[in-house]
Amino acid sequence: MSFYSPKTEKGNVGYSEVSMELAILQAEDMDRLGCTNCDYCTNCINCTNCDCCTNCTDWHTEAKNILSIHGLYWPVGISNTHMKIGCQFYHHEAWKNFSEAEISEMHPKALEFWNKNKDLLLGFCNLKASEVES
Repeated sequence: MSFYSPKTEKGNVGYSEVSMELAILQAEDMDRLGCTNCDYCTNCINCTNCDCCTNCTDWHTEAKNILSIHGLYWPVGISNTHMKIGCQFYHHEAWKNFSEAEISEMHPKALEFWNKNKDLLLGFCNLKASEVES
């Protein structure tokens, strides 16, 4: 049997196959760790709009010289070597080489998001890669 907690004030939903109490505890844990609008995350910190993540962290809020983009379905952070979309964090080259099947496996809405924003985001990756960090 599957148990889903009610949404918390921060929009988080917990999940458990054991009990409703554990689902509620998971949702409360996501709230306590700063997550917002997340479903079934475990050990995440400050993530937003994530689904079934583990050990995710909103790294771009604490790093220096990161291009942050908000207002899309997921927040995006781009350094000179890596890009993070929501909770997916990979080197620029990995993002460039992902197949549509690999992107689709990340989240049900990932491929639509990627097809709509890929050229713009990879352009920003190229811009950041060309910068020399001081």
